[in-house]
Amino acid sequence: MKRRLLNLLKLLSLMLVLWPLGACVYIPAADSPTRKGAADPNRLIGRRKSNKPVRPGAVTREQVVKRFGKPFWEDPERRTLIYRFPMKAGYWILIPWAPWAIVRADRIIAARFDFDEEGSLRAVRVERGGHSQMHCLGPTPPQPRMLQELWGPASKPAATWKHGSIADR
Repeated sequence: MKRRLLNLLKLLSLMLVLWPLGACVYIPAADSPTRKGAADPNRLIGRRKSNKPVRPGAVTREQVVKRFGKPFWEDPERRTLIYRFPMKAGYWILIPWAPWAIVRADRIIAARFDFDEEGSLRAVRVERGGHSQMHCLGPTPPQPRMLQELWGPASKPAATWKHGSIADR
């Protein structure tokens, strides 16, 4: 209890110092899905030796699709699936206008699943994009590198994205 009170006093002190400067302060927080009941990749996807339900060697392609729904992207052979998870990432506090003006920041998490010929999960890679800027500066959060590579330059179609092997992390 004392620790929370001390943290609150530190935050209020910071706000008082920054008030005349007109600033926005980002407070990091644990990622959570933007929609209630949506899949949380942080809790579900893990490494091979973890206890999480979706991990290499423990699930099949059908189980992944059943748990996460239709993939954001898949290759023609259906051996690679990519999912895009919109998440809430932290808080922006708008100091100059009002200390109660708090806006939730967004983040995109991308997950790539690679399957073997039998449909068993061989490898998984999860990437987190940065948190969004203030909504007045643009509400779209930066995309993870995996999705940027998937889209590539505007002149190239998404089908030209190169499939590289992903080591089990």
